[in-house]
Amino acid sequence: MPAPSHATEATRRAILDAAAELLAEAGAERLSIREVCARAGVTAPTVYHHFGDKDGLVLQVLEDSFTAFVQTVDALDKPRDPIEALARAWDGYVAYGVAHPMHYRIMFMHRLARATPIPAATAAFQRLVDVVSAAEAEGLLVPPLEEACKAFWSSMHGVTSLIASGHLPPDTPASALVRDAVIAHITRPRGSARRPAKKRSKP
Repeated sequence: MPAPSHATEATRRAILDAAAELLAEAGAERLSIREVCARAGVTAPTVYHHFGDKDGLVLQVLEDSFTAFVQTVDALDKPRDPIEALARAWDGYVAYGVAHPMHYRIMFMHRLARATPIPAATAAFQRLVDVVSAAEAEGLLVPPLEEACKAFWSSMHGVTSLIASGHLPPDTPASALVRDAVIAHITRPRGSARRPAKKRSKP
């Protein structure tokens, strides 16, 4: 028989998996603790013991989903060329949405994801800022960093959302077409790179 700590973690995991499935199937507004309990094979007091209430349960599902996403991004190869790094980041982002459409829909389409600070979500966005910042450091970025990040992410998210929701096939060539167009829009050719001006020392 597993140790109590292992059994507790297994129960917690079963609850989270059940909640994630139900969120993707029916949406947050129709999620009920009763349905989570039925699918996970637990009682309501067990859910409340681990997560406090329904929002606490949903927030943990979101945190876990963003954590898995960050781990996937961190495992990607990191090309030294900033333009290649942008393309690799795009492909990795889309690949996660293709492989985990249920979690992707929860991560970016749930009201709590928009209204509540989620540490792993902040870390995920920082990965995006880092890869765009690398292009800025090489003088390759055309718009200001914040605007470049918004353009890159919104385009990447749009394509991934269409795939995750079944409106585009997972192997759609649209992803690469939009990727290349966006990168070409926010960066300049390496030969015309503008290095950040160096600060002059005061006399």
